[in-house]
Amino acid sequence: MVMLFEFLRWWYGPGWLDAGQKAVGLVVGTQKAFSAGVLLRTLFSPWKQIVTLPGRSLNDKLKASLDNLISRVVGFFARALALLFGLVLTALAALFGLIATTAWPVLPLFLVYSIYRSVSG
Repeated sequence: MVMLFEFLRWWYGPGWLDAGQKAVGLVVGTQKAFSAGVLLRTLFSPWKQIVTLPGRSLNDKLKASLDNLISRVVGFFARALALLFGLVLTALAALFGLIATTAWPVLPLFLVYSIYRSVSG
């Protein structure tokens, strides 16, 4: 019986706090994985840092400018999609963490209810 009380003391104390900290850690880890600050800072940078150097003729300069513009447009869309994907995943991580943290105190009651239903039929 003492073990049950110790479990409940841990569950509603340090266990619940640890679950909340892990939920926050999941959100922070997702944000770090997508590094939104770097993506925003380099939003209009060329994709993969591919830059064509202009030649001497006007035709070479125009071709280099067009190549660089296309590289920047590709870089913009790739980074914008990564930002959007990161935002969605961060929101889902936050929602999952919120659900897990708020459901934490109810889980032992669900266990008791499940045992009751299995015994009573």
